[in-house]
Amino acid sequence: MGFFCPVCGETWLIYNSLCTDCRRVKHTMNLVGKERFLNAIDRLFVMQENKTNKLLDKEEQKPGVITRLQALRNSLDEK
Repeated sequence: MGFFCPVCGETWLIYNSLCTDCRRVKHTMNLVGKERFLNAIDRLFVMQENKTNKLLDKEEQKPGVITRLQALRNSLDEK
C-alpha cells in the first residue's frame, strides 16, 4: 500500500518518504541553507507590497476593467 507525498500530495509513494521533485527541493535547501533558500523564494515568487501597489496603480488607469491586480488590492485593503 502506498501513500501520498506529504509535501505536494500529488505523487504516490511506496518506498520513499518524499517524491522525486520534493526531494530535489529539500536537497537544494540543504545545499544553500534554509534561510537563503527561503529568501530566494520570497524574492522570486512572493510579490512585495510596494511592487504590488505600483502594478495596481498602473492597472487602475485602464477604465472599466477589473483585473486580478485590482482584486488583489481590494483584498489587501479589506485586511
